Amino acid sequence: IYVLEHTNIARTLTQISTDAAIYRSSINASNKTQLYSSQIPDDPYCMAFDWNGRNLYVGNKISQTIEVVRTVGAQ
Repeated sequence: IYVLEHTNIARTLTQISTDAAIYRSSINASNKTQLYSSQIPDDPYCMAFDWNGRNLYVGNKISQTIEVVRTVGAQ
């Protein structure tokens, strides 16, 4: 699953990988930053992005939790 984030500064792609991690990279894929990782395989199930607060919400199916990942500022 890829999510295209349009910003005034840069365009980025967010990827949910099969290793239960979420990465962010630029459109040209020159760099790859891990935003989120789960210790449980196949745990991340869905995600939503809050455009006003610039937060990424990850719904975990197995652990039944919702994680908040800040995309601006400190984690």
